[in-house]
Amino acid sequence: MRILFISHTMPGVFGPLAEYFAAQSGNDVVFAAEYSRRSLELPGVRRLRVRKTRERRAATVSGGRREDAARELQRAFLRGDAMHESLLRLRDDGFDPDIIVTSSGMGVSMLTREVFPGNFLAAYLDWVAVPRDLCAGETPYQRAVQLLTQSKLVVDADYLFTLSQGQRQQYPPFIADHIDILPPCVDTLFFSPAAARPFEHEGQVYSRSGEVLVFSVRSADFPRNAPLWAAMHMLLMQRPQAHIFLLCGGRNVWAALLPGWEALPECSRSRIHLLDFIDDDSYRDLLCAASLFAMLEPPSPFFSCMLEAMSCGAALVLPASGILREVLTHEGCVCLCEGSSLEDMTAAVLGLLEQPARLRAMQQEGRALMEKNYCRQQHLPVQAELLLNAWRRWCSRKND
Repeated sequence: MRILFISHTMPGVFGPLAEYFAAQSGNDVVFAAEYSRRSLELPGVRRLRVRKTRERRAATVSGGRREDAARELQRAFLRGDAMHESLLRLRDDGFDPDIIVTSSGMGVSMLTREVFPGNFLAAYLDWVAVPRDLCAGETPYQRAVQLLTQSKLVVDADYLFTLSQGQRQQYPPFIADHIDILPPCVDTLFFSPAAARPFEHEGQVYSRSGEVLVFSVRSADFPRNAPLWAAMHMLLMQRPQAHIFLLCGGRNVWAALLPGWEALPECSRSRIHLLDFIDDDSYRDLLCAASLFAMLEPPSPFFSCMLEAMSCGAALVLPASGILREVLTHEGCVCLCEGSSLEDMTAAVLGLLEQPARLRAMQQEGRALMEKNYCRQQHLPVQAELLLNAWRRWCSRKND
């Protein structure tokens, strides 16, 4: 069987499923993505490289937020065009997939159906659909762009799925009734305190007993729009034993953060560590050393790092939103910050650190929850069978 995975990033949500199918005898699995972790390899999976898009300045309309939305729409078309080129090359090389699994966000699959018009197309609906619940900093224009890029694939796809009942309920009934749930999962054997080594960085060893705080920054726009360094300084003043690790979502994010970090006094730079890229083992070791893992920007309903952090026993701190409340059904394991500002997030982190009993309970309950409900070894075969059953039904209808 030939299976094609399409996403903006590799491994992303599809990495475990791609690796699972590649391990099955007779399967030929290709993963098309613009970005991936440096030196990443998924056993048995062939990587289809996609031209990295270079943003051209979009025509703007009045109002900065509208300009952001216009640029995002342009980015989506550029991503779709770059993926289209790569898929044409793959098709011309003779790869004719039985199953295509693609993300609906970021515009990457805008032209997939034009390349493979008669193939089974399964679409992961990664954007939520309810306009009443915008994330902090998000505008109606940006939400409209997100839904616009998703809508084309909803029409093109033969099978729709998402990761939770909460996400599915975001859609109107005439769409929700046709969406399956493929629950996310995490490798609880790898992302485990039992498997971790001491985390070493620049010759120093860090552990949870020394209060390691990990913050995820995924957008290069974030450091320009938030008083990041003032918030980090306040944390250091309040927690004199703490070390902060800023985990960047890409080289561009690291580059955007670097000037501000370099401007810090030496006493702060020695306790704030800016991480561009670390290998998988070191990433796991860092999460296992962390007291908590905080996402400074509102996440989409699921980032794999959220599950990985909890599996490693780190308490999870997230900006609150109605979206997350409807998706995360075990809020006791997560600290949801009610405010939308960076100061609010910092206060939530400090408040949690000042309650060691609650912090330990969240760490233990999060790990137990991952082992019980999100274990990769248990859930991957279920995910694969749901997808294969949908493909079999499609084949049956096609042959009738």
